[in-house]
Amino acid sequence: MSEIQYNETRFYKDQADRIINDSRVEAILDGSVSGTSAGPFLAQELESMDKRVHMVKERELRFGKLMDVNSSEVSSGSQSYAWTQEDRTGRFLPIASSGKNLPTVDVSTEKFKSYLNTLHGAAYEITTQELRAAIMANRPLSTRKADAIRRAFNEARQTLAMTGDAVRGKKGLINDSNITPVVAATKTAGGTTWAVATGLEMYADIAAAVVGVRNATKNTVIPDTVALSNEAYTLLMSTKYNPDGNVDKSVMQITEEAFGISFVPISEMADSVTVSTTDYDQLICFEKDPLNLEFMQGLDLSQRPGQWVGLTYSVPYEAELVGCVIRKPVCFYSIYGI
Repeated sequence: MSEIQYNETRFYKDQADRIINDSRVEAILDGSVSGTSAGPFLAQELESMDKRVHMVKERELRFGKLMDVNSSEVSSGSQSYAWTQEDRTGRFLPIASSGKNLPTVDVSTEKFKSYLNTLHGAAYEITTQELRAAIMANRPLSTRKADAIRRAFNEARQTLAMTGDAVRGKKGLINDSNITPVVAATKTAGGTTWAVATGLEMYADIAAAVVGVRNATKNTVIPDTVALSNEAYTLLMSTKYNPDGNVDKSVMQITEEAFGISFVPISEMADSVTVSTTDYDQLICFEKDPLNLEFMQGLDLSQRPGQWVGLTYSVPYEAELVGCVIRKPVCFYSIYGI
């Protein structure tokens, strides 16, 4: 090796030592390591692989913020779910001294039925090839697939709670026929939608819903929740209540302070009411109370023993779901056209 070649090799080696501090640098540069050369590298040799697994971003399932989940009142294996409601009638009034004109006070009972307890299920499968690959990659394959089952289960509950099951005649919160939607007030700019509404006009729509519930229930129910579409939620949050006045707050802040309302954005709320072939967004105002509204299920998500079918291992899951049960429709007020 000439002095020039030696000095050049020494220079590159010193630079590499400073950069990577690898004891193998000298052997690699000298060419004494078997299989090394100054030739091109394979692309994968120069690729840094992220050890993390990045999941696809999924929507937040918010039905649990609108209604409680009840698994204790529906017996597993039952075909349907029913409940009774009592109401007191009669008044305590002035009477004659003889007591012969006593008014009658009584309790009436009404039974509500026809909520089917429907079996739902799904399974995940692992082939022998996937098992070998998981062992080689040191990845918990069954855990990840079980998480996918849980997600699918919650997606099913979200859909059932919001829109029901048309095949089995079940209704959800946003399409229950017992809740009659009322068209929103016409805005100054024309139309009823919040896209053209001022902050004061949006506030007026929400106030009408709150007052509607209180008047219908003679102030026995104080609404505390409003379900609405993602788009309406964004407008409510970003629109100033009174930009020309001295109130520098959004419509959402003002209504939360005035009525103690919590707003819950639900993706299924968009275009949820169809009138004359035109779809409209709606909002539903109500009190979150298990006596008024619950999601009923007979059997929570349950795993059953796995079994081999050929070279595939299948793990089944099941659940019994009733769905959204609205017991007192008078406690709900819906406005569409926003």
